[in-house]
Amino acid sequence: MVTECDLNKFLKSSPKYAGMAGGLVGAAMMMPVAAVPVVGGIAVTYLAAAKKAKETGDESFSKENVTRYLQEEIERRNQSINQKLSTIEQLQREITADQQQISECNFVLGQLANEEEE
Repeated sequence: MVTECDLNKFLKSSPKYAGMAGGLVGAAMMMPVAAVPVVGGIAVTYLAAAKKAKETGDESFSKENVTRYLQEEIERRNQSINQKLSTIEQLQREITADQQQISECNFVLGQLANEEEE
């Protein structure tokens, strides 16, 4: 999920949007309260920025740039998820191997205990 912070970083890092980013907090507060539960942080930020751009006549706000940013963010997040899933699979294999080693150690301990009794 793209966070409001990520969108704000994008807006602030793009000279084209830097002025708009400063006013997002106030604009976001003006969003209807009913929309807040339905819409996540990134969407609220976008809606607030779009509303402010429309109100001020700022034509530099480009849906294409925001779309490209969001698509890149989705790809980064998907790669992160895939890497984490791969890590989980590797850890599960390591846990299975460790459990096998523990079983083998317990078996040998049992054998040693049986030899001592004889």
